[in-house]
Formats: sequence, C-alpha cells, structure tokens
Amino acid sequence: METVLKLEDPLLLEVGPGRALTTLSMQKTGLKSLASIASLSFPKENETAHHSVLHALGTLWLHGVEPNWNSFYSEQTRQKLLLPSYVFDRKPCWVEPLSIELDANKQINNIVNTEDQFIDLVRNTEYKFMRKPILLNKISEIIEENSGVEIEANDFNHSFLELGLDSLVLTQMAITFKNEFNTPITFRQLNDELGSPNLLADYIDKILPKEAYAPAPLLALFKHKLL
Repeated sequence: METVLKLEDPLLLEVGPGRALTTLSMQKTGLKSLASIASLSFPKENETAHHSVLHALGTLWLHGVEPNWNSFYSEQTRQKLLLPSYVFDRKPCWVEPLSIELDANKQINNIVNTEDQFIDLVRNTEYKFMRKPILLNKISEIIEENSGVEIEANDFNHSFLELGLDSLVLTQMAITFKNEFNTPITFRQLNDELGSPNLLADYIDKILPKEAYAPAPLLALFKHKLL
C-alpha cells in the first residue's frame, strides 16, 4: 500500500471473489481518495455475479479505463443511429421570478398569524433540513467508537465497506444504531439499502419522531407546545 501511494494516478482492482483486499485498502488513510474496485463482490438481492462484473467494468470506465468494446460486444449485434446534429424542437420556457414584498411586517402577517401556526410551520418544514447534519454527526461518532475509523463530510456517500468497516464492526454498529435511534437496523441493511452514512441518515430522518434530534431552538418550541 505504501508503494501504491507513490505511483502516479493509481487505480486498484481486486480480481477474485469477495472484497477483502478492497476493504483493507480503504482502511489505509492515504488510499481513501483512490478508486478501489471489487470485480466480483457478493451480489445484492435479485442480482448475480454478472451484475457485479458489469458494475466493476462501468466503474473502471468512469475512472478513465477504456475497455475493448469490440470484444465486449463480440457476441451481439449493435446498430448505430444517426442523431440530429442540431438542437431539435427548441422551446424556450421562462419562469417569471416571484415578486418580493418589501414590507417585512406584511410578510410575517401573511405567513404566520399566531404562535400555533408558527410552530406548525417549523414542524412541517425546518426540521427536515436542519436535523440531518445532527444525525450524520451522531452516525460518525458511532462509527469512530466502534471501529476507530474517523470519517469526514466527503466520506458520507462512501459505503461502509469502502470506509474500511468489516462485517464484525457492522454487526456491532447495527446493534448500537438500534439502541441509539430506537429503531430496528440490521446488518443486512447496512450492507445494502442503508449502505452509507448518507443513506442511513436519510432513513433515520424519515422514521424518527419530529422532536427527536431536533436542533435546540426547535426542541424548545416543541416542548413549549406540549406545555
């Protein structure tokens, strides 16, 4: 891994079943920014190893590797279509900007008339945009406590396996997440549909009560409403 870091623009491809080497490479701090691709990882539900190989090929292409397409399509018949070289059926669609009311008092009166309406507005809108960063921060803390791996904001879209977390750590994290957020989260979910901090935060944000993990000012409003 130290030697790989010295190479110019390296690309890591694991050849063989599983993703053990890919996971180990992601645990190396300096390699996190490099593309590490598993060519035959365990397929997801309703997929086969063929899907895994195609995904690896597509990822290689996205990173600048040019496959031999003639060989890839050798058993298929392909037909090229000539498309227009000009802008076809152009239709301008201009949306007029909203007029801004300069009278601040009039704006407030039009939007919020009572304290109850203000609280309802907060409940229905602001918490959706403000709570996710808090959840991501908590998820990051749990990952560090269970694995010792520190993740940054640009890691939130990486899968847990790409972050270097093995199956044992993910199993422990599933239990911790369940206890922390009071909702069932399984090891299988962390490997599939909830496979990254960002996806997990979106899921938790949807199912938690609105007052849970709300920012301090909003939480005070919720308590005031209950009183």
